[in-house]
Amino acid sequence: MNSVTKKIILMHCQYVYGIGHFIRTLEIAKSLSSEYRVIILNGGNPIENMIIPPEIELVQLPAIHKKEDSNQLIPLNCDLSIDDCFNLRREIIVNILQRINIDVLVTEHFPFGFLFKEEVLFLIKLLKEINPNCKFVSSVRDLVNSYDGSETDELTCEILNSYYDLLMIHSDKNVIPFETSFPKFKDIKISIKYTGYVTRKIITKNSKNFQLEDIALVSVGGGSMGEELQKAIIKVHLELKKNWNHKLIVFLGSYQNIELESLPASIVIHKFDQSAYDAYLRKAKLLICMGGYNTVLEAISLNLPLLVYQKAFSQNNFEQACRINELQKIGLVHSLYPNELQHSTLISKILTILKLGKNQKSMNFNGAENTKQAISLLINSQYK
Repeated sequence: MNSVTKKIILMHCQYVYGIGHFIRTLEIAKSLSSEYRVIILNGGNPIENMIIPPEIELVQLPAIHKKEDSNQLIPLNCDLSIDDCFNLRREIIVNILQRINIDVLVTEHFPFGFLFKEEVLFLIKLLKEINPNCKFVSSVRDLVNSYDGSETDELTCEILNSYYDLLMIHSDKNVIPFETSFPKFKDIKISIKYTGYVTRKIITKNSKNFQLEDIALVSVGGGSMGEELQKAIIKVHLELKKNWNHKLIVFLGSYQNIELESLPASIVIHKFDQSAYDAYLRKAKLLICMGGYNTVLEAISLNLPLLVYQKAFSQNNFEQACRINELQKIGLVHSLYPNELQHSTLISKILTILKLGKNQKSMNFNGAENTKQAISLLINSQYK
């Protein structure tokens, strides 16, 4: 398809302390870019060592983040007030919409999160004014933070039903139905598509190019949390090594800096680097990680034994705990709680998981490709 005639898809993505929203958006953008011109409007902190394919246009807004224990939004540029930061972001949005004829807008996580409600609604309303034929898609992960209902649930449904054409849920409804975490699911009246899980295309362990090694891989995802998990695993490594002669590979988060004393040669600490992480993920015998969507689902797609840390988050953030609990029910992960980070308990858990191996379950991991197909149908007006 000639680039001049390609339909244009704009994807709005915002994250405030983890990078899962961006990883998912990027994978979807890679799939879409084979047929469409794709522009990602990124409002989160720039990510070190993140490779963006040249066919995807990344527009970096003045970044905004927040601390886990607060809803206060903080500009990455300390010289800007939060109001000035939002004004600069709005100027960039207006400039893009005035220069480029957008055919589809995809909003990652909105309207299931409202920290950036004013910005996204401004974007939607201006785009509807500029191009009345534009299509609007909400892109959301498997779970949201509304298990017992939320005062914003009605507004979520109202915004979806008023402004959007399609809701894409990046999950397998046979594993975790969306109503598990969003009780007002039936009040959503627009078209809904379960796409399957969006995971990166990592060469599987069945490939002849890779052989399993005695490696324990530790990941806290791409954010800045999980230091207590990393330090606990490092602390028990030499004792664990008496029962399992392994190498310990610990990856830091994208925004994480921790100070460690001198370490034995069998422990390797890596800065955040997806290519290096993938290389170890292919051949590791165990992954110890947080409960984020991307880290957990990628490991499950590779049939890798998983010990998942049930970190206690503040601000009523139960998304990871719910995912861990649901996946543990069907034998796909094993939980590690904060009170189990002690020496003997932690070693016992790791050795038990290694003996058990991995329970496999048929799951849909073709989320990115199915998302492209759903958007293509929408562009061709086959969703009503």
